[in-house]
Amino acid sequence: MRRLVTAIRLEVAVSEIDRLRPAHPLPFVEADHLAAEVVQAKVDRGEALVFGHSLAAQIDGQLRAGFVLTGFHEDWQPSPRFLIDRFVPTFIATCAIKSDLGL
Repeated sequence: MRRLVTAIRLEVAVSEIDRLRPAHPLPFVEADHLAAEVVQAKVDRGEALVFGHSLAAQIDGQLRAGFVLTGFHEDWQPSPRFLIDRFVPTFIATCAIKSDLGL
């Protein structure tokens, strides 16, 4: 059996390496790290609150809640802000249907 291995060679200027500096590990809920008034101000302005979780946590949570995965999609950042956005899709979506089979 043959395996296909694909590698992306990243040639990065030193100035670009420092653009993304993670500050919090996953899982992350921005509302847990901001003062209540800051959260409310963001909500009042219609801004999204940031959250993050691992792909494993998302899929496992859906399966444990009785959903059956029927689809998966990944997509590219339409307006790349970080170096990584130019090399890998950074958005994912699952399609899941609630099962009545008691799985």
